[in-house]
Amino acid sequence: MPLELTLTIYRRLTRAELPNNTVSLARTLIGKVLVRELRKAVVSGRIVETEAYIVGDAAKHAYRRMTPRNRSREPWRCSSRSRL
Repeated sequence: MPLELTLTIYRRLTRAELPNNTVSLARTLIGKVLVRELRKAVVSGRIVETEAYIVGDAAKHAYRRMTPRNRSREPWRCSSRSRL
């Protein structure tokens, strides 16, 4: 039986395509693929779980203050690129 190869083409999402609502954004990101281009390889992973916290939610990791440990959880500080 011949081996089947599937080629999937991804495109980068723009900020305009992403909803502003926290819960809507979390739902939109499910199933998207994060791609990181390194010097010698390209690595990727599919988003299978998200968390959505609104401003002032005590369950939020950075509720009390920003720390080096929780800093990457703030969306405006992330450097990963999402592609659809």
